[in-house]
Amino acid sequence: MPKQDFPLIGLDWSGIVSDDRRCVHAANNRILAHFGKPTLAYEIWLPKTYASVIEMARAHDIDADDEVAALYVKFLADVRRGGLRPTLYPDALDFIEHIAPKRCVVVVSTHPQANLEAEALEYGLNGHIHAFFGSVKRKADVLMWLAAEHGLDPGDIAFIGDMIFDIRAAKEVGVFSIGVASGYHSRDVLAAEKPDLLVDSLSELQMHF
Repeated sequence: MPKQDFPLIGLDWSGIVSDDRRCVHAANNRILAHFGKPTLAYEIWLPKTYASVIEMARAHDIDADDEVAALYVKFLADVRRGGLRPTLYPDALDFIEHIAPKRCVVVVSTHPQANLEAEALEYGLNGHIHAFFGSVKRKADVLMWLAAEHGLDPGDIAFIGDMIFDIRAAKEVGVFSIGVASGYHSRDVLAAEKPDLLVDSLSELQMHF
């Protein structure tokens, strides 16, 4: 792929910027236990991660969306207080500092809004991000809104994600889809969705911008 000059770049957060996989796994297991469901070992849970905690809960026959959403925020905070914390991917800061000066960079994530903003501040990234869209139920809708809000064709936007759901959301609305295989879903799983670009890391992706 030749170097691209997308005026707007959307980023997923978990698995792209913030490596919170262990934290999310622990919070998911607390939700399962809360509703009397069997918990899952990390190695079993990771390849089967869902687009959101609500979809995870529904897959385990837990039909309590509002309660699950509230518990997830609480359990993530409890996990952090217990000493298990997300970490910034080692190449994320360099990548964002590289792309941000000439582009509008936004975060579109199912992760709770307050967590996004707190982690961005902790990582020193908040000054590089134009806007945070957290607790998103349908990323495709946000991507379409961003195109309209900025007067762009969807093809002028790139969306970077680490899960099949990110690739599907981008493709649904004609946004350039980029898969990064350093997060929740493996390279083979992402490749099956045929993203417009697939890389192993943000360092590799940086060479395209």
